Amino acid sequence: MPESNTVLKPLAYATAQSARVCSCRPIAMKSYIHLIAAGLLCVTSISILFVSHSQDHIRALDIVRLYTMQWQKGDTSSAQHEVKSDADFLSTACMKASNSTVNTGCVATRQDKRDSILRHMQCISYASQTCSYLRLALQPLLRTLDTEPPEEHGVDLTRIKTAGGETYRQMLQRIIQEAPRLFHGAFKAVESNNTMVIRSSLYNLITLVIFANLLIHVMDETRWEQNHLRMIVRAIAFLLVYLMSFVFVIIYPGTMMSFFLILGAGTLNLVYFEMYLDPTIIRPWIHPFTFAVIYMSLVALGLVQNNILDYNLFVVHMLVATAASQLFMSNAWFRMGISEKMRLQDNPSGRELAQVYVTKETQFGLFMGMLLQLVLPLYLVMAPYQFSYDSLFLALSPAIFSVLALFSLTTVEGMHLDDEYGKAMREKEKEMGWLPHMPFATAITGAKLYASILLLFFGTVVTMVYMVEHISTARAFTDNFPENSIQLDTALNRRFLIGQGLNLISAH
Repeated sequence: MPESNTVLKPLAYATAQSARVCSCRPIAMKSYIHLIAAGLLCVTSISILFVSHSQDHIRALDIVRLYTMQWQKGDTSSAQHEVKSDADFLSTACMKASNSTVNTGCVATRQDKRDSILRHMQCISYASQTCSYLRLALQPLLRTLDTEPPEEHGVDLTRIKTAGGETYRQMLQRIIQEAPRLFHGAFKAVESNNTMVIRSSLYNLITLVIFANLLIHVMDETRWEQNHLRMIVRAIAFLLVYLMSFVFVIIYPGTMMSFFLILGAGTLNLVYFEMYLDPTIIRPWIHPFTFAVIYMSLVALGLVQNNILDYNLFVVHMLVATAASQLFMSNAWFRMGISEKMRLQDNPSGRELAQVYVTKETQFGLFMGMLLQLVLPLYLVMAPYQFSYDSLFLALSPAIFSVLALFSLTTVEGMHLDDEYGKAMREKEKEMGWLPHMPFATAITGAKLYASILLLFFGTVVTMVYMVEHISTARAFTDNFPENSIQLDTALNRRFLIGQGLNLISAH
C-alpha cells in the first residue's frame, strides 16, 4: 500500500505545485476525443434502452427473473395416516388377494390407497429419488403390468414379513417416515419478482462507467492540489453510475439485489482506493471502481444470457467476482506504490521503501495475485452447468476483460508511447514539472491513451453485442409484415405471389 509519510509528502506537494498545464497539448486533445467516443457509447446504449422500454412487449424481453429451487416436501403425517393401523390400511381379504385383476373391488381399494400415499408425498406432481423408492416399495400393493391392455397386479401382503415379525403395513409406515431423510426429494424452480436482472441496465452500467473513468482522468489534468477535493470530483464523476442504478431500482425494485452486489463491490474499491490517494501517486487508467462494475456486470450478463438463472448460483458467482475486483485493486496498489518509491530514488527514505517491493515475499504475493486474476474468470465457463451458449462472447467476456485490464496495468501503462524522445522528452518533463523520466501522477501520457483505446475497443464490442441482440429480437416485434406484397393464389394452386402485377397476370 502506498505510504504517505512525512518524508515523501513535502516532495509530493512540491511536485504538484510546480506543475503547469499547456491547454493546447496534442495529447490533451486526444483525451477529449476519447471522451467523446465514450460519450457516444453511452448515448448508443441509452438510446437502445429507451427504445426497448418504450413498449410493453419489448420490455418483457429485457427482464430476467431468477429462480430458487424449493423443496417440495411430502406430507409424511397424512401419508402415514393411510397405514396407521390394520383398520386404516386394507381388509384381510383384500390383503390376501394374490391376483388383483380377478378381484376388481380390491383393485380399486388398493389403487386408491397407493395413489393417496403418492399424492400426500408429492409424487403425483413431481419425480424424485424419494418417489422412485416409494413406488418400488408400493409395488406389492399394486403394480401396473406392461401388457395390452395394461393390467393391475398385486400380491398376498400377509406373507410379507421380516425376520423380526414386522408386517408389510409396518414396513411401509417406516419407509414413508425415513425415505425423505435417505433420498433426495423433488425441487421446483420458483421465479420471483424480487430477484430480477435487467439486461439493458448492465450494458448501460458498462458504458457509463467507461465514460466516468475517462472523465476523472480528464479532470485530473487540472491538477487539483487538495486531496479531499480530488476525491469529491471522482465521486461526482462516478455519481452517474449510481444515479442510473437508482432509477432502475425505483422502476424495478426486484433489481436491488443485482445492483447492490455490483455497486457494493465498486463502492468498497472506490472509498478504500481514494481514501489513501495523495497528489503524487500514479493512477492506473482502469480505476478499481471501473473494473469492479464492468467485471461484475459481465459476469451477470454471461450467466443470464446463457440461461444460468439459479439465484444461488448467481449470488455465488457475483461474490467470486467481488473477490476478483479486490485482486485487481491489490495489483493496482502494488504498481502505484512501487512507481511512487522509484520516482523518489534520490531520497534515502525513498530508496529504503522501494526495497520492500522487490523482496521475494512481496514478488511471490504479486505473482499469485496476477495468477488468480487470470484464473478466477475461468470459473464461470468451466463450471458444470447446462450452458445454452446463446452468447459465447459474453460467457468469455469476464476472462477477456481481466486479461485486458491486467495487460494494461502491468505492461501498456509502463511503456514509452509518447511522441517525444531524448532531449525533447526532457524539455517536456521540465515544462510540465515532471520528475526526471517519470511522468506526473495525474498526467495523461501516451501509454495511458493506448490503455484507453483498449478499454474503448472492448466497450464498443460489448455495445455492438447489445445492438445486435436488440435488432435480432426487439425489432421482430416492431416490424410490420407487408400485407399487400404477398398474396395467396388459390386458382393456380400457387403458394405465394409477390406484388400486384403478378396477381393481375395470374387472373388471366
